[in-house]
Amino acid sequence: MTKIRALNLLVFRAGPTVWDAQGLVSGSADMPLIPEALHLAKATFACLNGTASKVAAVCCGPEEACVKAADLFAAYCGVQELVDKGLQEVSLGLWEGLREGEISHRYTSLHRQWRQDPFSVVVPESEGFEKAARRVVQTLLKLMPKRAAMLKRSLLQAHIPRGLGTGLVGGLAAGESPLIGVVVRPWIFGMLVAGWMPGCIDANGRDPSMVRDWAMGSERMRQVRLVLDTQGSGKQNNAQRLSSGPEDAHAQRTLEAT
Repeated sequence: MTKIRALNLLVFRAGPTVWDAQGLVSGSADMPLIPEALHLAKATFACLNGTASKVAAVCCGPEEACVKAADLFAAYCGVQELVDKGLQEVSLGLWEGLREGEISHRYTSLHRQWRQDPFSVVVPESEGFEKAARRVVQTLLKLMPKRAAMLKRSLLQAHIPRGLGTGLVGGLAAGESPLIGVVVRPWIFGMLVAGWMPGCIDANGRDPSMVRDWAMGSERMRQVRLVLDTQGSGKQNNAQRLSSGPEDAHAQRTLEAT
């Protein structure tokens, strides 16, 4: 199998959970969804239109919120669902279950630094954002070769956006992953969408505060392409908004509005 050099992902943020709704920091705490959450998820998936037929598989973290959202996502796309602990939300240690106001009061300087650059801070008794980001990339790469046989659609049928260059075989560029749905909690969502992932091109040139912006924002789904830095160049953009035609462009605009 060709070595994966680029991950094509359709990332969905699972939530809100009961802690999210109460303004509590969740981290990796496994909390149930609020009743409205699945209605929001269904409305988002209904906006996929033709993109749904191009999703080769859906993978998710082990949290209840992720699994329930992934159930809907996979059913809507008609594909296999894969649950992996490696996609679990980043642990926030002693901050879990607290409101940000409490955290700011107890850990003033640490909290201020964390808001500016979450990768520069390791919260007491937490996993750390750098370690979590590496875990997620490694998990996504692991799922590609090990679970390829489980995909309902073959790699040659998977969607790859136009304009990726030469070397296409049956519609799939050498080294490109199929389009994979990924259901994760907010901070992992922020890392993937902001492109702040170790081992990916241009990861060190990005604004780390964007991770928080995406994690705390209102957008629930985003299509991204993460290019692995196999040459150590660190020059290209590693997260790109993708559109392959009017249908996908309409779906992307609709998703941005949800």
